[in-house]
Amino acid sequence: MKKRIFVITVSSVLLLSTCVFAENGLQKITAFLRPSLAITLNGQKTDLESPPIMVDGSTYLKLRDVAKLTGVEVYWNAQTQTVELVNVAASTSTMSNFTYVDGDYSATGQYGSLPSSITVNVTLDDDIITNVKVTPHASNPTSLDLQRRFAEAVPAVVVGKRIDEVKVGRLAGSSGTPDGFNAAIELIKEQAKGTDDSDMKTSQSPRG
Repeated sequence: MKKRIFVITVSSVLLLSTCVFAENGLQKITAFLRPSLAITLNGQKTDLESPPIMVDGSTYLKLRDVAKLTGVEVYWNAQTQTVELVNVAASTSTMSNFTYVDGDYSATGQYGSLPSSITVNVTLDDDIITNVKVTPHASNPTSLDLQRRFAEAVPAVVVGKRIDEVKVGRLAGSSGTPDGFNAAIELIKEQAKGTDDSDMKTSQSPRG
């Protein structure tokens, strides 16, 4: 029958018999070192810093040994008197889920045969557009009016969405301005990946 293995927090020195003060929430125990006990992980034998100990028929391992085997970092917070565990693998996985660097970005998107253009300013947070501003550049009154109407309407369409999901179609009566907006978004995406090119007419201010 396989015996259950428990993990306890111990100091760097394991004691056979430990007597501590009641006010610290600890109590006296009788334990036995068992250095001959083999510990395997996925079938492979592992080397431990400290040998297993036996308490009332149960096997205990040093917390730092278990953490090392499972990819967890162990820290002692002296201020709060707390053992802190950090799942390194999970933290790395979470970070890798984000494609773009958080920050404020700006790009000029051109469209049409003239061509016309608009400047798009975007704030990214975890790949999400949290703020957008469109600056019109048209000199023709009709085109300028379309760009302004688009600029007023587009935040409600894109804010709160992942930048990879954004592709604006005809909006506020304009079919050309969205093309300039989408072109600017593509430039911003390239810049936010860290592949900035001076010919892209973009600027960035990533947040640390």
